Amino acid sequence: MDKYPEWKQLYDVAQNWQYGTQHDHAELSAILKLPKGTRYYQAIHRCNKELLEKNRRCLASVRGVGYRVAESEEHLTLANGEMKRAAKRMRQTKRILDGTDLNRLSDTGLMNFKSYYDNFVRTASVFNADRANLRLIAGGNFKLLEAKK
Repeated sequence: MDKYPEWKQLYDVAQNWQYGTQHDHAELSAILKLPKGTRYYQAIHRCNKELLEKNRRCLASVRGVGYRVAESEEHLTLANGEMKRAAKRMRQTKRILDGTDLNRLSDTGLMNFKSYYDNFVRTASVFNADRANLRLIAGGNFKLLEAKK
């Protein structure tokens, strides 16, 4: 058995893939030497993290097919999708916090709850500001950065 992590095996190949190329699950499974399943998707996720950090490339899911190397123009759309998923998680977190019966908390529990809630409110404020800015950028209302020539 290889001691080299599966994600690195994929990364070694994927870092040379051209933008816009599509790679099906069979190809990825062969590279990873893993069937589709939890470890398969974990390896792809970890490889994608490395590709973004080191190669400025992103593997985008192609439903029912596999993945493709997203064009740089698509990264904002992909980021917006992640923000939408994060917003759902934030709303669920708020529902849980708002649904807590504070009268049933111990003094320590109430102190911890208030501290957590304050941190949540600060995080949510920053998150919402970032999300609004992302919508403005995606809408083409202003340029965040000039393209490097």
